[in-house]
Amino acid sequence: MANRAAKKQEPRKGEAHPRGSTTPLEWAIAALGAMLLAALLLYLAYFAVSYRETAPAASVEALSVAPAGAGYLVRYRVVNEANGTAAGLQVIGQLRRGDETIEEREAVIDYLPPFSAREGGFYFSQDPGSYELVLSLGGYSEP
Repeated sequence: MANRAAKKQEPRKGEAHPRGSTTPLEWAIAALGAMLLAALLLYLAYFAVSYRETAPAASVEALSVAPAGAGYLVRYRVVNEANGTAAGLQVIGQLRRGDETIEEREAVIDYLPPFSAREGGFYFSQDPGSYELVLSLGGYSEP
C-alpha cells in the first residue's frame, strides 16, 4: 500500500495529464478570469462613487399624421437624453390657428427611463394639416 502512494500518478488512458496537476494553459485562463473579475469590480466601485443622476432631458417630436376612423391620428415620440428618470410625464398636443387653440389632447407616459424613447399617439377630430400642430411636454414626477 505504501508503495502505491509514493508512486507517481500516471495519466489514465485518454487523459492528457495526470489528475491533480494543472497545466500552464489552465493557469493562464484562471489568471485572465481573475483579471476580468477585478476589472469589473473596480468599474462598479468607480460607478457607485461617481454616478450623479440629473433631471430628465425629454423632448417630443411628431412622427406621422394619418386618417384614423372619423378623425386623425398623430403619432409622436418622446426621447429622454439624460440619465434622470421621469414618471407620469405629461405630453400635450394642440391644434392651433394663431393664438386660438382649436383642439387639445393630453397623454401620460407612465415611465421614461434614462436614455430611452417612448411612442404614443393623439386622436384629433380636425385635420392637423389644416392647423399648426404643437407638441409639448408638461410636468413629471420622480419615480
